[in-house]
Formats: sequence, structure tokens, C-alpha cells
Amino acid sequence: MLNESDRERFYNVFPSGFFIDSQNYLGLEVHLKRRSLLLADDRITHVESAGDGNMNLTLRVSLETGRTFIVKQSRPWCEKYPQIRAPATRTQTEAKFYSLLASDELLSSMTPQILDFDGLSGILSVQDLVNAKDCSVIYIEKSFNSAAIRKLAAYLSRVHAKFTVSPRLERLANLEMRALNHEYIFLQPFSRAAAESLISRDPDLIDFAENSIWADRGLSTAAARLGSDYLSKGDALVHGDFFPGAWMARGSELFVIDPEFAFHGQLEFDLGVVEAHFFLAGLPPASMELFFSLYEGDYDRDQVSRYCGTEVIRRLIGLAGVPVSLTIFQKESLLKGAIESLKQ
Repeated sequence: MLNESDRERFYNVFPSGFFIDSQNYLGLEVHLKRRSLLLADDRITHVESAGDGNMNLTLRVSLETGRTFIVKQSRPWCEKYPQIRAPATRTQTEAKFYSLLASDELLSSMTPQILDFDGLSGILSVQDLVNAKDCSVIYIEKSFNSAAIRKLAAYLSRVHAKFTVSPRLERLANLEMRALNHEYIFLQPFSRAAAESLISRDPDLIDFAENSIWADRGLSTAAARLGSDYLSKGDALVHGDFFPGAWMARGSELFVIDPEFAFHGQLEFDLGVVEAHFFLAGLPPASMELFFSLYEGDYDRDQVSRYCGTEVIRRLIGLAGVPVSLTIFQKESLLKGAIESLKQ
């Protein structure tokens, strides 16, 4: 529950901004009319949470007319973990990423349309992907249709190849968000700092983590070395959080959302994340083989495996877990493979 001190934190970053209170329909309505998102006689009838993301306040706004759209605000903390400070400019990064992709027919068809970006308030308003559901169900069903895999491969192939750093395209550094990701991917899971969240989420893994991860200085050194690559290398445009929670399916359509961690860097990072979540979902090897056979571009296979290893470890041991449907033995087996990949 947010309080007055949270409002103060917000206004320290956005002194002339609008702080969204999802219970104050009238205030939100007035603000959206000022932004020309609503007509003078439009009325908000309902506001609800839109998704279960970690980072932002994300709301679905419904009007009397039946129209709906998504309003996302980045506050100077992680919405799911208010004790964790986070860069408040992340919706600006998301808007930049979507704007770049709008120039490409394939990518724009897989991307929500931007309706408005209010930089003074950190508010991004986008098209509501009505009836679309994220693909987290693959962790339960342990299957993923080949058409969707083909679309993911086409999407990443195009993003990585078309928007590389050049004299015409300025580097998207996103250093503050990368520093946050770096902490919770390459550092925190490899120390006892991860213990509290792991005890509450999956205490059966504590002994394994103590003996095989936290006590292994060579492993933490390898993770830190890979983290340096993540922070410093590469010219490809990288989504930065390319996992099933960011893939939205609606019938035969597939959309990709939440690129607030996007940056120019090593494309192997995105590929490693995909590989990790195919493993975490228990998908058959043929699914992985199909994805990589369709990905169009050169990559370092060993670096992909290292990034895959860190992603498996951080999702099973670190703070931001995913709803896997695996036995303790399957989890430990995945972790052993991840350790081996990271240390190669």
C-alpha cells in the first residue's frame, strides 16, 4: 500500500507530474482529457490492473463508450517491490523502442500502438490488446505452438538486424535500467542476498543454493564477468526481457510488450533468455531447435548458453521467479546445467 511518503518520492522525480491514484477516477479522467486522450464528454467507468508485471503501475481504463486502453506509469520504485528503487524514465525507453519498431510492418503488427507519452509524469498510454493473454501458460502446459515460435524468431531476427547502432541511429544506452537488471541477474542470485526471497518461494532449493551456488566463488566470478559483457558490449537493439510474460497471444496473433529494459548490446542476451524459458517451461527439444533454426543472424553459441545459465539461475534462485511446473529434481537438474554453461 502506497502512502504520502511514496507521493513525495514521486514528486521529487516528477515535480510537475500527475501521480496516478487508481481509486481516483475523476482525477485520472481530468488528466487524460488534458492529454487529449479523452473527449470532453467521455467518462471513465472502470479502472483495473492490467497484468502482473514487476516494474510499473499498469492499468486498463474503460470508458462509457466501451473503449479501453492501457495506461502505464513508471514510478521511482518497482511496483511489485516498492522497497527497490528503479529509474523513473523507463516508460520513456519503452516509448522509444515502440516508436522505432513502428517503422517496420512486421514489427509494428506485433507491437501495441502508442496513444500518448507524458514525459512529465512518466505515463505511457498504449492500445489495449483486448483478449490477449501472456504466454506464461507454457510453464504449465509444457508446450508452445510452432506458429508462435516462428513469430518470435522472426520478431527477434528483425529487431536485432534492423536497428543496430549507426550514424543514423543513436545508441540506446538505458544504463540505469541495465544496472538494475545487472544487480538482480548477475550478482544477487549468486550470493546469500537471494536467500530471503527463495525461502518464501521455494525453500526446497535452499540446500542446493547454499552448496552449489552461493559457496562457489568461481561461479560468482563467471557471472560477474558475463555481467560486464552485458553492461559494455554490443550494437544490436535488444528487447532486454524477452520471456513468456512479455509475449501476448490472441488467436493466431502474437504481440511483444514491456521493453523497458531495452538497450543496444549483445543480441545473445535475448537469445539466452529465450533458451532459458524454453528449458524452464519443459518444452521439447524440437521447440528449441525450431526457434534457433529460424533465427536469422550470427551469434556466439557459447555466449547464448552463458546468458541462458544466468537466466535459469536468477528465475529459480533470485527475486523474480516465474510459475514453473517442475519437480525439485527437475529444478536441480536445470540448475546444474546452468552452472556448467556459465562456467564454460
